Amino acid sequence: MIPDIHIIEEHNEAFYVWSKARQNGLIDAGSCLLHFDDHADMRYPALNSSIYRLREEGDRFLEHFVRKELHIDSFIVPAIYSGLVGQYCWVRQGVEKTQVQPMAVRTFNNEGKYFLPAAAGTAGSRPFTQVKTGPEGFNDLELPAGGSFLLDIDLDYFSCCENPYISNEIVIEITQQEYEEFNTNPYHYLHFITAHAEVQTWNGSYFYVLNRIGETYPSRREVTEAEIVLRIKKLVNDLANRSIQPAVITICRSRHSGFTPRHQWDFIEAHLLSALCCLYPARISHIGSLLRGSRAPSENIFFNH
Repeated sequence: MIPDIHIIEEHNEAFYVWSKARQNGLIDAGSCLLHFDDHADMRYPALNSSIYRLREEGDRFLEHFVRKELHIDSFIVPAIYSGLVGQYCWVRQGVEKTQVQPMAVRTFNNEGKYFLPAAAGTAGSRPFTQVKTGPEGFNDLELPAGGSFLLDIDLDYFSCCENPYISNEIVIEITQQEYEEFNTNPYHYLHFITAHAEVQTWNGSYFYVLNRIGETYPSRREVTEAEIVLRIKKLVNDLANRSIQPAVITICRSRHSGFTPRHQWDFIEAHLLSALCCLYPARISHIGSLLRGSRAPSENIFFNH
């Protein structure tokens, strides 16, 4: 079976694609996730709504869950806990030593909201295998003989902006009381949750100004177009050499968050799709055809096959 390629904008949307694939019988429970990304995306989230509502409400709740409860780095742990993923393999550029670790995840009081690491065999926990390796280590990695594979590629795997938040300036109107609290409290919480924060007044109103940095700095993990092409070629060749037949392919742009350099994402996507479609002559779709609030895909997919 030829897998569909799903273009997603930010990585939490992968949970939606995987959930629908499971509903439609395209993937098995406990699939092996091949996660090619500059980031692990393994944050253990604290949710306002229990993940168990997915069982009760299905599609009515799924979109809300993906949009409002999951973040771009907290979607994999819930996928493991819900049974979508049983083995998690993270491949990152520059990693030289392969690490394999048996793990488990549980939720506080088994409520499905506050996710926590657990010891193997803990009541109410779900075990999984976590693997971290690099492009070379992937060739020698022992993968499950049966079951389905989820091929998940973030464009920032090929070239990454390490800290895009530094240059993303945000202005938020606040009250005079909050303005004065920030100016007089050296331990104000905003100093600890953002790259840079300041306040200003204008025309009788008060504002937070976040991430206003005068200088711009190069990312150590951003590479040239020539290196990007080499990395794409190696990934696709490795998939072919290992005869990996994924059940579902997700490609995350990470352009809105800025982790894929905004001047490179379209170049990376075009070359990646061209290479992948030679290996998997798949139908390409965009998350906008599935989820409300995502932009229509037609003008943003650069490879026609």
